[in-house]
Amino acid sequence: MGAHLASETGEGVPSSYSEVPGLLQRLGVLSDEESALFRRIVGFRNVIVHQYTGADLEVVRRILEGDYRNILHLALKIIKWAEERGLDP
Repeated sequence: MGAHLASETGEGVPSSYSEVPGLLQRLGVLSDEESALFRRIVGFRNVIVHQYTGADLEVVRRILEGDYRNILHLALKIIKWAEERGLDP
């Protein structure tokens, strides 16, 4: 969603997911703190998708239980920002 918004705003297409949080911060979508959380989410995604380390399912469960509301908040904030500007999130 963040990469799509970058393209829609004319900022270009990020070359990696790790660029998306900073880009959304520069656009004024996310605060410094929210951008830092998004970077951690991207890092977590990379561990899971690429299996950089053997993912411990208990750790995954704890992260999702603890940060799910924060992740949902970021997603809803990004969607709201896009909709207010007539962009398709």
